[in-house]
Amino acid sequence: LLEDFVALTHEALLAAAGKSARAYLVGRTFTETELEGLSLGFYAGVDAVSVAMKAKGYTAEELDASGILADGRWTGRVVFPFRGPRGRIETVVARDLTGTAEAGAKYLKLKGGTQESAVFGLDVAMESARREGLLIVEGFLDVILLQARGYLNVAATGGNFGLLTAERWSTLGRLGLPALTLATDNDPKPDGTWVGREKLLQALGNLRNVDNVRNVYVLPPEALGAAKDPDDLVRDKGVAALRTVLLGKVRPWALYLGENLLGDLTPASQDRAKREAVGRVLDFSSDLRGEVAALDAEDLLRLTAEKTGYTFETLHE
Repeated sequence: LLEDFVALTHEALLAAAGKSARAYLVGRTFTETELEGLSLGFYAGVDAVSVAMKAKGYTAEELDASGILADGRWTGRVVFPFRGPRGRIETVVARDLTGTAEAGAKYLKLKGGTQESAVFGLDVAMESARREGLLIVEGFLDVILLQARGYLNVAATGGNFGLLTAERWSTLGRLGLPALTLATDNDPKPDGTWVGREKLLQALGNLRNVDNVRNVYVLPPEALGAAKDPDDLVRDKGVAALRTVLLGKVRPWALYLGENLLGDLTPASQDRAKREAVGRVLDFSSDLRGEVAALDAEDLLRLTAEKTGYTFETLHE
């Protein structure tokens, strides 16, 4: 049923009903040819979907149970399947195109659906991710565009990185990938706050007590330059530009979090400030888990020695 529903919405996207949705996607640099081959669709309305699906032989009871008729807010949205690593549809996502959706409703999913995967895009990403590791970004459409342009090993949380709870980290760890790299949006607000960076730090804090994740790296948001996210960089300069940034700018997650804990300290800073910072780093390093925890801890201590002037040997002791 869900496969037939996704196919139906794809037909609607390419038909007259989907003209405004196609215009939005083309504005994000999707080409008409790409749209024909991608699993993107358009939700024309509850009544239209109900009639079309009944014409395919589904009963009213089956349609009600599926959840595809349960939310009128889906009307006018772009829809796409959220598939697991083996390609099975876990849920369907409906994305707002107007920018006027209420807080938390930019993305809607099937009511009653069960999303087992921690991130979106694994059905395409897994083969290359097993060799190269997985890049994790925020937006679902970002993943669809990047994969369409040939950068396959990418997935999305579908929101800020605060969604990466300890449970989701553990789910990612069970994939057995060699590395995970987080690339948050580069979007500081006019008042100086940086929500994406704050949520990134929250996600890294959630990782501290998870013991089945190997190597985690962070692409500092400012490394994207004028681009507001990896998708924006690829649209402007191509996939090669993203690969170059990732090759030269990523940081091990523990070091990135340690730099935040140490702030602007130097060996000339006040003794109290240095000792308090050392305490924060040591508390953090004592929570590290997993097979590379010893490497992360050593990196942290070397950074702390550089920032405070205390010797590595003293900090280690």
